[in-house]
Amino acid sequence: MVYSYIFSILRKQKALSVAYISMTTIEILSESLTIVLVYQSFAVFQIHQPGHESQIIEAIRQPIVHLSPALQFVLLLQLAAITQLVRALAEYGSNVTNGLIAANALTEISLRLTDLILFTPLHHSQVLESGSILESSSSGPSSLKTFIVDTGKLVNLILLSGAYFIGLFILSPPMIVSALLMISVFILVQKRILGYIRYTSENIISSSTSLSQYLMDAFRGRRYLQSNSLTTFFRDQFLITLNTYKEFLLRRTYAKEVIGPLAGFLPILVLAFVSIVVYLTSGESDLSRLMASLVTFALLLQRLGASFSSIGKITNRLKESTASLKYLTDLLSLRFPYRYLPNPGTTSTSLSILSFHEVSYTYPNTQVPALRDISFSIKLPTRVAIVGNSGAGKTCLLDLIIGLAMPSAGEIRFYDNNGEWISSSPPSSLFAVVSQHDFLFGRSIYDNLVYGITDISESTLDSALDSARCSSFINSLELGINTPLLEGSAGLSGGQIQRLLIARALLRNKQILVLDEATSALDYQNSIDILNGIMRHYPSISIVITSHNPMHWSLCDKIVLLSNGELIAFDSHDSLLESNSLYRDMYFNSAEM
Repeated sequence: MVYSYIFSILRKQKALSVAYISMTTIEILSESLTIVLVYQSFAVFQIHQPGHESQIIEAIRQPIVHLSPALQFVLLLQLAAITQLVRALAEYGSNVTNGLIAANALTEISLRLTDLILFTPLHHSQVLESGSILESSSSGPSSLKTFIVDTGKLVNLILLSGAYFIGLFILSPPMIVSALLMISVFILVQKRILGYIRYTSENIISSSTSLSQYLMDAFRGRRYLQSNSLTTFFRDQFLITLNTYKEFLLRRTYAKEVIGPLAGFLPILVLAFVSIVVYLTSGESDLSRLMASLVTFALLLQRLGASFSSIGKITNRLKESTASLKYLTDLLSLRFPYRYLPNPGTTSTSLSILSFHEVSYTYPNTQVPALRDISFSIKLPTRVAIVGNSGAGKTCLLDLIIGLAMPSAGEIRFYDNNGEWISSSPPSSLFAVVSQHDFLFGRSIYDNLVYGITDISESTLDSALDSARCSSFINSLELGINTPLLEGSAGLSGGQIQRLLIARALLRNKQILVLDEATSALDYQNSIDILNGIMRHYPSISIVITSHNPMHWSLCDKIVLLSNGELIAFDSHDSLLESNSLYRDMYFNSAEM
């Protein structure tokens, strides 16, 4: 499953995949040619027997066959250094290309996980909560990136090992191990590179933390984001942070991948450099003695051993990560009957009538309808209370109104000011929603209040804060409205959080304000004062409310009375008090509490 998903990613990145294959092929051919040239540089001092060498070797030696053996030796090593440089550049190119593929895969997977959280219909999202969605969202993309990089390196190492095996098989009996003068140079260069890698790693950790916070915010706040048509805005903000993270990943890749090619290039470079120095300073006799330490066999054996060691380590990592990535790939393969997509309507859209026609709704994976044959019409602007005992279907009805659920049967119709039917899908741009379990993001109070709002005046802000009774406690904070909110809004009471949520909804300046138990953490009088303040300062907006406070019901124009998923009555508060015993009992029993 994991490998099939990787292949699907590679098919989307054809140009990079072709580049990776091309770079790897050049690397293998350059390495093989380097080994041949190093071997032939030693063979120039042996008795040459025409016909015993391949056409390639004959073609290489033909232009220099008239030169002395020592000069042929030097020239062949210079050519070997050039082919090894080509090999090092090809290795760097294949590793960077591999890193680019992995970074693109990380970006794609992170975005798909965020889309899964943001756009999965709320009533289908229990499947997300049944597994470690947050863990997969924070660590899964990075794990998949590492998996892709390791897989690419494993393929490369296997091909190189095959070339080394062929070389060892062809070579004559082992020669003396050559001196590894490149170690000191490699260590010095590595120290400089590691400093830059450490710097980019710190930025990657910081960006990764921000991404995790975004994903947690998306998961915990998806109801608020969906019901207030903020999913696209949230996604755009997430993409900015994601691109920053990707940039630092690529910077670290560019620096980190220098080390491997450098380690492979330096032995041949040192070999070529030493041969020139000895030839120019000491002549052919010392160069002849030096030949015994320039051992092709040792070079092959050393590289084969390093390849085997790396193959073992990478194979173990791949085995471990395959199991951990299984849940991620299963998660990404989820399919739902429909996908939540907000219907933004237009800025000029204005509702006059909201009408339910024999609407029923059944939750996923259940048989018993939560709502059955609901029919009523609301003329806007108005104030409506949805009333019923626990389990009556109040929140379900609200979800249908604001578009978080689609009817299983029947139809919801929305009419404009001219009485024309404009949609069966609620224009979410007309709703500002506050739910009982909404939360504040891990940002400042001000950033939470204006989230998704591009332009706001100070007077508008003050009016919303006053209506929601927020001004006094905000002014008492040391940093005031710029106070940062910690995880879970620590430091604020439940009532203060609900007041900020109501103020945030008012600032969105929508036609319909939906309050789903939005004052449950407030005392009786404060909740009444806030609702009266909203009606006084915002007389043109409609309010749809669910509440256990009967005084809220009495402030509304119409009551939708539900019981066991059925509509019992739709009338004014006074009429129901007089004519409906169920409503009357609920009203007076709640008032006594």
